[in-house]
Amino acid sequence: MDAAEKKAREDLRRTQAKFDQKVEEARAERLASFRRAQDAGLSLRQIASEVGLHWTRVGEILRSK
Repeated sequence: MDAAEKKAREDLRRTQAKFDQKVEEARAERLASFRRAQDAGLSLRQIASEVGLHWTRVGEILRSK
């Protein structure tokens, strides 16, 4: 493997790791937001309506972790 290919592979791994980290941070932020909304008295259907998801998916997200 030449230097350019090695560099490209390292760049791909680094970029993917960075992407994965941001996705996890966004999921955690969304979950916290859903919990705050639920604590404020919003129903699953109301939360779902605000974010464009089905209410059962909102329930699945809230039951995760």
